[in-house]
Amino acid sequence: MKKSRIIVMLLAFVLCFCSLAAANSDEAIIDLGKSDRYTQDELTSVVELILSEFDTWEGCDMHVIFYAGDEQSMDELPSVNDLDRGKFDESAVFFSAFRSPKEAYGAWDADKEYFYSWTAARADKGSWSLVNWGWMENYLKSAQYSAEDLSAGANLVMKTLEEMEGTRFLYLRYAGDEFSNSELEYVNSLDRGVFDECAVYSVWFMSPKEAYGAWEADTLYNWTFYLARADKGEWQVVTYGY
Repeated sequence: MKKSRIIVMLLAFVLCFCSLAAANSDEAIIDLGKSDRYTQDELTSVVELILSEFDTWEGCDMHVIFYAGDEQSMDELPSVNDLDRGKFDESAVFFSAFRSPKEAYGAWDADKEYFYSWTAARADKGSWSLVNWGWMENYLKSAQYSAEDLSAGANLVMKTLEEMEGTRFLYLRYAGDEFSNSELEYVNSLDRGVFDECAVYSVWFMSPKEAYGAWEADTLYNWTFYLARADKGEWQVVTYGY
């Protein structure tokens, strides 16, 4: 399974609580990834902090939490120390996808998929503190393509997933201009058309509840979708998979 690096901007998000069903994180998919800096136990401690906070968000349903990687995590350290919540020498960033409550309240839109980042920090190998969380602002950020271009590509990816019977979309991100441009030659080598632009998306989704064909049952998949177009026309899904 591929692991991804995502550059995010964190925004403060204030939640107002009311009498709704408790948050649900019991069936969340947890992906600790690979780290050269932290042990699995250390990353698990961060996840426990995240879920402890999340479980106070009444009516929300956590789908997936995954480690952003060592590079992204330590890149956040200067921003963490700028928050004036203490001085830290290590930080760990996780990303998540979850569903808002069935009925709108406070700052929540009703029954909507949210993509959040979470940052924990510590000093001198001490206990982790959850110092920031918020909306992943630029998971579709590009200097090359407009927001409309990238949204159209994302919608095409999700439509393609909907045609795979039984799958459940969780999260996607644009892989970035540099990587997408580097894949244009590969896309054209597939002999499925001649294109002058490429957009690559990394997508997380759940397989069908019951195994069939090549699907494993109820399993988290992370696929790469390669989209391309010519002369500013409509995006086409050229290929996808692991």
